[in-house]
Amino acid sequence: MPPIVLTSLNARYHHCALSLRCIQANLGELRPKSLIQEFVIKQSTEDVAEALLAHDPQILLISVYIWNVEATLKLLHELRKRSPELKLVVGGPEVSYPPLYPGITEAVDYVVTGEGEIAARELCEQLLSGNPPKAKFIKGPQEDVETTVLPYDLYTDDDIKNRIVYLETSRGCPYRCEYCLSSLDREVRFFPLDELLAAFQILMDRGVRLFKLLDRTFNTKIDRAVRILEFFLDNLQSGLVIHCEVVPDRIPDELKACFQRFPAGCLQFEVGVQSFNQEVLDRIRRAQKADKVEKNLAWLCNESKAVIHADLIFGLPGETLESMQDSFNRLVIHEPDQIQLNLLKLLKGTPIVQHTEPFGMVYAPKAPFEIQETSTIDRDTMQMLREFSRVWTLFHNAEKLKTSLPYVWRDQPDAFAAYLEFTNYIKANTEKLYGIDFLEQVRLLDDWLQQHSAHPARARQAIIADYSNWGKRILPKFLRVS
Repeated sequence: MPPIVLTSLNARYHHCALSLRCIQANLGELRPKSLIQEFVIKQSTEDVAEALLAHDPQILLISVYIWNVEATLKLLHELRKRSPELKLVVGGPEVSYPPLYPGITEAVDYVVTGEGEIAARELCEQLLSGNPPKAKFIKGPQEDVETTVLPYDLYTDDDIKNRIVYLETSRGCPYRCEYCLSSLDREVRFFPLDELLAAFQILMDRGVRLFKLLDRTFNTKIDRAVRILEFFLDNLQSGLVIHCEVVPDRIPDELKACFQRFPAGCLQFEVGVQSFNQEVLDRIRRAQKADKVEKNLAWLCNESKAVIHADLIFGLPGETLESMQDSFNRLVIHEPDQIQLNLLKLLKGTPIVQHTEPFGMVYAPKAPFEIQETSTIDRDTMQMLREFSRVWTLFHNAEKLKTSLPYVWRDQPDAFAAYLEFTNYIKANTEKLYGIDFLEQVRLLDDWLQQHSAHPARARQAIIADYSNWGKRILPKFLRVS
């Protein structure tokens, strides 16, 4: 039985915890004495505890994030109850910055803050040699990524076949956006590119087709980004997808020319727009110019063949309903493939807390600490935005109604107002704003468009096309009515 087990509760089965693999890869001589075990947050606490304890570990390393902190706390209490002698160690963003969770810190033996590769190895060496450190809180030093052991050989064949393979080519971010943990980084550190591309080649030879890069800003260094993309161009294969986050106002002609060489759908870009309100962007130290972002976004949506996922954040300090409405309208007109509408979340340690009092910012008391109201947006309006976001995610971002859904706001003077009416209709005609099956979505959308669209006949034909595109051969009765 391995004395060290590394674990995390992932949001979904197809996710992989890259952090666990980074730590295991850098355990040195202890690596063969360690084991990774992953679970999902919906699994029974008792079942997860039993599965972990079946390995009879001496040390359990647990990675804690905003999405799993509540489930992890329950797991820790269950483990402590069942195995009092087990050394429990937690790390990750949710335990690296104050305010810490008293329940978690009381339930564990050690808390590793910051980056964990070096600190985790040294802690395990001390514990297994019988020389445990006296301090409960251990600050992990910033990694020298030039010498860090890459973890990608730790992806199993089952991971490659059934799960998303996450990678990173850099750590840190050159920007200081106050809502983001990367604002705490002092510099961007780049992994050795030759070694990295060699690892990518091995993964590709093993069958990986989706490369999901976790870099905060893939296009920080243009020449490096181009070289990575050229590697994939030289190794184009059917089904290859490269997913990464790009800064929307840093896309020079050299990078655009590289983007245009990829076939349709091969590139997937997360584009962090967040807001078109320049005053708000400046307030949170997001170094981007709204007009330049809009120009580059239009190019990405119309001139590249990339799949574009654009982000907006509702509830930033000083943002009003009117300014958020304007941002949505300026974004939706470009018709990116997805628009992620996220309410602001308070991440531990981020400097956005300085705006809490001046802007009356109230967050939910439990993870994910979502904004509930501000001095410029009352609680009822914020709840309306939350419902708007849920209906948008359900109907738009699943991409099953790509042809027909735009008829909700097409030919309307205000896309946001039109979709808000649709949201209210969904709310009034369903018991919940999530989990609505596809057929019911189609029925609700058709009913709305027949009453409100300027072109109901064309709207219905679009719905029929969307319905058929998802393999539905027999039309429901309501779509056969002329």
